[in-house]
Amino acid sequence: MISVVLLSMTILLLCFVLKKQKDGRCLEKAGDSSLPLPPGPKPLPFLGSLHLLANRKIPFEAFTSLRQEFGSIVSIRLGTTACVVLQDEQSIHQALVTKAEDFDSRPNFLRLHLMFGGSKKNALAFCDYDELQKVRKKILAMYTFPRYLSHGWRKLDQTFSDEMPEFLSGISSGIVDLKPLMSKACSNIFNSYFCDISRRAYNDEDYNNYVSKFDKIFWEVNNGRMVDFIPELMPVMGGVMKEVTSWCAEIRDYVMENIVNGEERVEGKDNMLEALLQRVKKDDHLQNADTKLTLDGALYALEDILGGHCAVSNITLRMLRYIGQNPEIQDQLIRELDTEFQGGQVRLEDVTNVQFLTATFYETLRLTSSAIVPHMTNKDTSVGGFFVPENTVVFINNHYSNFSTDYWEDPDKFDPNRFIDDNGKMKKPQHFLPFSTGRRSCIGSKMVQLVSTSLTATILRTFRIECEIPEVPLGMLALPVQPTEFQLIDRQPAACSVEPAHPTLMFSPSHPSLSMLIGETDNSSFSSLDSSTSSECSTSVATEPPTFYICPTAAVPTKTFPSQESSIQKMRHNSSQDEAGASSSTCAGLSRTISASSLPKMSARLRHASSR
Repeated sequence: MISVVLLSMTILLLCFVLKKQKDGRCLEKAGDSSLPLPPGPKPLPFLGSLHLLANRKIPFEAFTSLRQEFGSIVSIRLGTTACVVLQDEQSIHQALVTKAEDFDSRPNFLRLHLMFGGSKKNALAFCDYDELQKVRKKILAMYTFPRYLSHGWRKLDQTFSDEMPEFLSGISSGIVDLKPLMSKACSNIFNSYFCDISRRAYNDEDYNNYVSKFDKIFWEVNNGRMVDFIPELMPVMGGVMKEVTSWCAEIRDYVMENIVNGEERVEGKDNMLEALLQRVKKDDHLQNADTKLTLDGALYALEDILGGHCAVSNITLRMLRYIGQNPEIQDQLIRELDTEFQGGQVRLEDVTNVQFLTATFYETLRLTSSAIVPHMTNKDTSVGGFFVPENTVVFINNHYSNFSTDYWEDPDKFDPNRFIDDNGKMKKPQHFLPFSTGRRSCIGSKMVQLVSTSLTATILRTFRIECEIPEVPLGMLALPVQPTEFQLIDRQPAACSVEPAHPTLMFSPSHPSLSMLIGETDNSSFSSLDSSTSSECSTSVATEPPTFYICPTAAVPTKTFPSQESSIQKMRHNSSQDEAGASSSTCAGLSRTISASSLPKMSARLRHASSR
């Protein structure tokens, strides 16, 4: 231990002596540009301004503080690395969109080089935007951004649906550590969708090790390290990086044995794995190394995308934590989900219709405020009227855009309604960039949103959740590699799962009194039944008097019509199953929610009907 400390001190001292200090300047002006350099704090020797980012819940909060003193474009030296921070809509748009070709490179963080086979070129998110990246992005986008109701969309929907019964069978009411199970489920979905391999059992040791290693790497990648800005410290990180590279090697072994060379692989099949390998085969004799995709490069791209399941599971866990700590938000979500799905299985197409669920997803990302991957200039350029030299690391301060009172009311509060407009539709402000924007925006953002919201919907259709996790790291997506426990509470049986905001009236739509009961109520509260449904209902219940229930606070009772009890239960449990199809279609119109304004008139008619 003492030897390590002495070695570290020796390295620090040596670097301090040898490194040229910039006499207080964060950036050095080059060329004959007449533009000024951005203002910024005077750096300390060796550390620069790294100390300003310490001891904060979200490190970028330091940048927001500097904004008050130096303005929206700030130059800052972190360690020995020259940086610029952008924190207003205009300069961010200029750098990421208008002048993207000047700002589309990535920093040369040595730690990431080592994690990706010795070159950041192998990393989708951390490579420069070169010709090879354009080739890879074109291939991957076909699968990571499935068009609505396309073949890819339906394949993802089916893959998700196939995994959910196994996922739900692995959890029950009580205190549950959801992280391992959710990680395995998400990994199964990604592996099956992108590579067409069958799901793996949750007790498969090799598979569990594969998922666990991805989780550890995700945590490491999400954590900023001092060595990123002071590369001279890498010898101190030797032991850690050796362990990290061993995790990467274990993942590669699993991918080669079980996916690339696995028995299930079908060459030429329409999936991402085959698209990458076909490109490798096509480029085998290509002389232009700038666009040539090698097998090693394809495998890194594949592993990068498959590892995206970690983003889904971690975001979902964060979302569930916020939901569990805000009962009123959970109530609203459950009402909207029950209204949308009405007892059926969660499907991607339906999830996109639940606006408040999407709003909850965005609100989770806003409060998490995960750092946008920094950019780097590839030439001398300018932004916002300031000169920015080549090889300057550029930070997008999303902490300011996520927490500033200039943009949000009560920004520290978890409130998904801030993303809902007066018409109940989603609104996403231009300054809100959870996945960045421009050519370097997240390539898997659509997959992340679809699977994460669908997972959340699936859990809330079965359980109420409570969470007492006091704090989690912010400024990153990753959660620590440790248990993430929730209290799961069984909701009432599926036939009784509806928890309406207003009293609910259950009635027989085929009974002659129906038209009298509806009378002057708002007809928009009801969905019209087709003739086949009306006919089926009339033959089922015409011989029995109608039974009505008004339920002000409790869930809809199971027993609605004596002759329909079993059918209702089947319909509520799973209206999508073939064996329940007839019951579902027959009884789909038996329950309707009546608005509160209609209740006085409905009550009067109800009393009149019962007297008859």
